[in-house]
This record gives sequence, structure tokens and C-alpha cells, in this order.
Amino acid sequence: MRRIIPFALAGAAALALLAGTIVLAAGDGPPAFTVGGHSVSQPSVDDELKALAENETLSALVEQSGSEPFASTKHGSVTANLAASWVGLRIAQEIVRQEVERRGLEATRADESEATTLAEQAVGGIEAFGAMPKWFQMRLFERWTAVAILERELIAAPTPELVAAAAAACPTGRYVSYILVDSQLAAEAIKSQLDNGAEFAALAAAAAANSTDTGSAQSGGYYGCLDGLSTVSPFLAAATDQPIGVVSDPVETEFGFHLILVTDQPTSAELSSVAIGSVLASATRNKGVTVDPRYGTWDRANGQVLPSGVTSAAG
Repeated sequence: MRRIIPFALAGAAALALLAGTIVLAAGDGPPAFTVGGHSVSQPSVDDELKALAENETLSALVEQSGSEPFASTKHGSVTANLAASWVGLRIAQEIVRQEVERRGLEATRADESEATTLAEQAVGGIEAFGAMPKWFQMRLFERWTAVAILERELIAAPTPELVAAAAAACPTGRYVSYILVDSQLAAEAIKSQLDNGAEFAALAAAAAANSTDTGSAQSGGYYGCLDGLSTVSPFLAAATDQPIGVVSDPVETEFGFHLILVTDQPTSAELSSVAIGSVLASATRNKGVTVDPRYGTWDRANGQVLPSGVTSAAG
């Protein structure tokens, strides 16, 4: 299942229209931003912007994508788009941190594992993350850990708003799972177990015995929303017509024999895919936010930082 990360550096240019520059400060200075009475200094933010701009692996990814470079041709400066986007993300993460602290939540090992993945994805991947200074890696890990903790809490007891957001991402309301094996006999044997009360996810997870598709097996057989599936026509036709909650008879494709299960409720994978964006988007609609003008202006209506000279569509 593809994760949705609200700040992807390769697409930072799409978040704003102005291509100005920000000269990075040296030494002490006023706060870069303040959230809920907690301020983060300009040197702290500028050190991170410099690390992003000087990361050659990340710069190569940005160049390949055709996006606007992070570093200006002017020595010691970064683009206004990068500065505004990064400060906007940091504001969201700070609000999440404060919420985690308010609830008294603590990280689990699973949260820390998730945080590592999120931190890597947010800066372009594992190679770009590995090329960051160690101090920056630790900062990223700590901030994304707070996001992972709150994400876990939301998924464990999803609000109606979160369920609605997940449902909106799948207009058909059909969530597809499957088990794939290499023979009709094997598929029929598994179908018999399912008909007698065995759990679909448990059998799908037994990949070595029951599935030739280890990717879906690792997620309990979950494949995704029907709207986004790119698959062979026999599978797609079966997934489209299969009654909700009923496991299909074996469906043969060029890859083998599939047992397909379609549900009509967002799965934990679907909730997870929108939870982070939902957390950060809602978090940034906070009235107690101020931003130093050198990084942009705070767009309260949309919960983001706009580079200087860019106005909110709602404004």
C-alpha cells in the first residue's frame, strides 16, 4: 500500500509559485516560528535547510524529477519554496508533538520502525536520508516518531472524520484482498478452509504454503481499493462483481489461481494511508502559530506557510 506523505521534497516546488531565495542566518536570531507558546530558532531551521540543499543524493533526485532545485545560485541561500514548505512541515510536526505530550503517549518499537520509514520517505528515500548528517537524521527520527505514535492512536480508535477521509479515497467502496497459488487444487483446498471458518488474512499470511505473492501475503492478502488497481482483466472483473464479504471461487489468470475477498469498509491499511496527512493537515489549522516573515506567511485557512509574495487562495 503506498503511503501518503504530506511533504515530499521532490515535489516541493508544486507547493508554491514564487521562486525567491532565503539567505541562511548565522548565529542566534529570532524564532523561525512559534506554536502553542513553543518557539523554534532560526539557526535550527536554517541548519536543516542547509543540510537539505547540500545533500547531493537528494539534489540528483530533484533534478531527475524536473522540480525546482533547492539551492539558489547565490551562496548560502535556498529557495523560498523549500524554506516555506519545510517550515510548514515543522509546524505541523510540532503541533503533533505537543498533542502526543498532552495525551501522555509513548513510542513502541513499531512506532520507531514506522518513524524510520516515514523519515526516509519524507526526504526522498533511504539513500538521501543516509546522506544526511547524523544530527539531522536524529531530529527527523524524533519528529516522525511523534507522528507515528499519533497515527497509531488514530487507527486504533478511528474518528468518523478519519473513516470518511479513507472512504473518500475509494469512491467504489470496494476494498480487495486475495490469495494467489499456483494450482486450482491448492486454491480449492484453501477455499474449503475459508468456508469452514478459517481467517482469510491468516491463510494469506502463510505465504510459503498458500501464496506465490509474498507482497500481498505480508499484508494479510490486502491489495487495495478497486479504483486504483492495475491488474489483469479476469481478476478485475471478479473483484468488480464479487459479493461483499464472500470469498470467490478460484479465478485463473496468467499468474495462477486467485481467491478474492471484497469488503466495503476501509481497512487499517486505508486508514493508515490517510492518517498522517489527516493528522498534519488538521494540526496545522491552529490559531496559535506565528512565522517569521523571512520564511513566508502563515496561511491559517489552509494550514501552510506561503512564500513571501504568494497569497492564499482563500484570502
